[in-house]
Amino acid sequence: MTTPSLHRRFARLRGIGLRGPLVAVAAAALAVGGFAAPAWADPAPVPCSAGGSVYYCDFYPAGDGYSGGAPVESSSGGLVGYLNQGQNYVYCQQQGGELSDGTYYNNWWAWTDANDGNSGWVSALYGQGGDNDGAFEGVPNCGGGHGNPPGGGGGGGTACSSAPGSGTAVTRWNPVVACVLGLLGEPASTELINDVDIVIAGESSGDPNAINDWDINAQEGHPSEGLVQVIQPTFDTYHSYQLPDDIWDPAANIFAGMNYGINTYGSIQQIPGVASVNAGGPYKPYVGGIR
Repeated sequence: MTTPSLHRRFARLRGIGLRGPLVAVAAAALAVGGFAAPAWADPAPVPCSAGGSVYYCDFYPAGDGYSGGAPVESSSGGLVGYLNQGQNYVYCQQQGGELSDGTYYNNWWAWTDANDGNSGWVSALYGQGGDNDGAFEGVPNCGGGHGNPPGGGGGGGTACSSAPGSGTAVTRWNPVVACVLGLLGEPASTELINDVDIVIAGESSGDPNAINDWDINAQEGHPSEGLVQVIQPTFDTYHSYQLPDDIWDPAANIFAGMNYGINTYGSIQQIPGVASVNAGGPYKPYVGGIR
């Protein structure tokens, strides 16, 4: 039997689809004998087909699966990679946090492998076809075998407190930083906490209400905000479903900034400002998505 990774390599060469409309079952069902489908019918699922130990489904977001596409996330909501537009495989599914996009919403998540090889969860919101809250068709339940999907398992915005501790304007945030590092799967070591402190000091001097209202991001309508100066599009992509959906929340702001840094530069230590200061140089602001 072809292994999932090899099977997907060939499957991805075909079947680029466009997103199907998500509508309520009662409104969308075809009439049979003059009567519409009952209003209590289950939401139509995202069509998938079995292929050995995996299930193949189409995903609509445009992207090659490396620089963009359907986002694959960790249980804490951190971005771990992408699936390309078109056909990809999933292993199992489980209900988690509700993800929405305009009038569309879905609380089903499937365990999969991103194109870069990292495993994580992809939302049925990005599946081709299906109704709001429609599951992946025929895909078995994970049953907690891979932990909980983003927003599942009692998360819901309270995973880390944003209350500062004692210390300077910067180091008072270290209890928050330590908790956020845990959500990111990083060790809360003294060295790594100090690295995050470098970013906080260089970007906001420890002021959670800091805002940059003059640079190119501000001119384009999304100023850099909060402790690590995140812009809203970056926050929307890299925030955690286990933390408040609020760019001004210190824990949520730090998570989004560090998650962006890890995915953009490879690690927190490689963020330009951190690397420069640790090498004895000046702090260098973010380049790209944050500032």
